[in-house]
Amino acid sequence: MTRFVFIAILAASLLTAWWSRGGRRHDEIHDYFVASRQFGGLLLFFLAAGETYSLGVLTAFPGGVYLHGTSFCIWFTAYVVLAFPVGYFLAPMIWNAARRYDPVTVSDLFCRHFRSRTLEILVSLVAIVFMIPWGVMQFMGLTMVLQGLGFTLPSWVLMTVAAILAYSYTAISGIRAPAYVSVIKDTLLLAAIVVVGLAIFRLPHGYQTMLQGLDDPVFTGRDIRVMITNTLFQASGLFLFPAAIASFFTARNPQAIRRAMIAMPLYMTMFVFLMLTAFYARGAFGSGLSPNHIFIDTARHLLSPWLIGVVAGGAALSGLVVLASTCLVIGPLLTHNLLKGLSERHQKRGAQFISVIYLIASMLGATWAASIAATMNNLSYFGLTQLLPGVLIIGLDLSVPASGVIAGLITGVTIPTVLFLGGIDTNGINPGLIGLAFNAAIVTAVSLRSRHGLAQTPR
Repeated sequence: MTRFVFIAILAASLLTAWWSRGGRRHDEIHDYFVASRQFGGLLLFFLAAGETYSLGVLTAFPGGVYLHGTSFCIWFTAYVVLAFPVGYFLAPMIWNAARRYDPVTVSDLFCRHFRSRTLEILVSLVAIVFMIPWGVMQFMGLTMVLQGLGFTLPSWVLMTVAAILAYSYTAISGIRAPAYVSVIKDTLLLAAIVVVGLAIFRLPHGYQTMLQGLDDPVFTGRDIRVMITNTLFQASGLFLFPAAIASFFTARNPQAIRRAMIAMPLYMTMFVFLMLTAFYARGAFGSGLSPNHIFIDTARHLLSPWLIGVVAGGAALSGLVVLASTCLVIGPLLTHNLLKGLSERHQKRGAQFISVIYLIASMLGATWAASIAATMNNLSYFGLTQLLPGVLIIGLDLSVPASGVIAGLITGVTIPTVLFLGGIDTNGINPGLIGLAFNAAIVTAVSLRSRHGLAQTPR
């Protein structure tokens, strides 16, 4: 029954992707990558949520609560909640800039605002390098979740099927497919999490077991610095990931984005039930479980086979939507920004070819380079959040020399990368926040110097 429900959900997702075509011409690059900027608030809500709530919801969050208790709940939920008001103001600014410059990628925004081919190349490289781990982590998460739910096929078989499905979404109708499939994914994911949480209270001693897993956190000064700086930095960067920015390009108008951001915190409902599940696991199973398997192991312990199939379907679609969306970002960054002069038809075909290469590379990474992928996953925020000063300048339509943004971006990416990989102690301060401060300072200094020079120029 578990496998039947799971396969039915995947089949329904493919039918939904095909239905999303709607008789449109998907050979046009703007329709394929940004849906001709016609998404309303509802579709944008699901597409943006699909990028925000992925497999990490089922693995990293309950695993972190299982290991670290209440302190992890506080900073993790705080940064997600704070990200929504940031997105409420930042995302419409990005949309207005997109209306001015008609971009396909985030690199187009930088190139056309600052009139700099160098900046276009730099932003493309930063985006590609720091987005690669997401694909690897999705394959790792898909394999882990499905095997944890009792699917005994070899990991390469599971990953190959996942790659074929993710590519099928993008090939069928471009960005529209992940958006429409996200509706199924989010519904199933929320239902699965709530069902597991409610199942705990149906047990004779479920409530008492959950209370046994609660802890009384004691915070040191370092703990407080970690929580505050992590919250501020990651809240600033959550909607700067290239796939998130690309989702804003699809909106019909800025009001659609604001409506989506207002409704987005409703997803935080699932975090309550995930916390309950993690605390129940601490009380029921002690410290003997793998943190990343906490939700899955608890689901198998509490649910009937057909409900486990629903959990598996929601989990699989969570990873597949992210993989498909990432393909639709990395592809045009290479064929549209780094390789100039291609026709629209060749850009689309080239992006689809790059998607296949990217999926294969991610599968290999998930198989042989798990430790490297995990490290790069930590670095993703360090790199991509450094786009913030440039995005703010573009959104506010300010005049700043491209040289300042280039220097700031290089410095901002380098500092946290060196600090993190070098194991240098920052006394609890997020290394990315340190890099962002230097980034902003350099951009500001170059801008002020440029304006001062203009003021001194004889007329």
